[in-house]
Amino acid sequence: MAGAPRPSTRSNLNPGQPRVFQRNRTHAGLAAGLKAAGRNPRLARSHTVLAPAEQAAATTLAKANATLDLVAPGTRLEPGAIDVDGAHRGADYGIPTDAMREAVRLMARTEGLLLDPVYSGKAFAGLLHDIRSGRYPAGSTVLYVMTGGVPGLFAYRGAFEDE
Repeated sequence: MAGAPRPSTRSNLNPGQPRVFQRNRTHAGLAAGLKAAGRNPRLARSHTVLAPAEQAAATTLAKANATLDLVAPGTRLEPGAIDVDGAHRGADYGIPTDAMREAVRLMARTEGLLLDPVYSGKAFAGLLHDIRSGRYPAGSTVLYVMTGGVPGLFAYRGAFEDE
């Protein structure tokens, strides 16, 4: 499939490479960790599925700064340091999208990974869009972090019954 990600044959991820997440807590922790380590917190990007992008970015920023208060007192992230995309959220939380269906099917068929329709399926649809639109240069390594959600796949059986 054109524009589909390819599995990595390397095991040495560069700390400067982008990471993509699906949840603001994961994103907040990684952005805080990047900042505390002197790295660019915008290397961490998330695709929101629960709230509009602006609201998700504000929540993520607050959680990242609360984390920094604990691990690097005096270090703060400013607005704009959090990269959140809301383009693949769809009509609302939990409502299936065509891009999500494509992402779930692609990962199941090519990698044997089960993405759920609510979180990881929509977030991976966002990552596929980023790859296909050229956000990441050809040959880039992008780390996608999936924190769970597979049981949600079974509740959305009807979203995939056209096959």
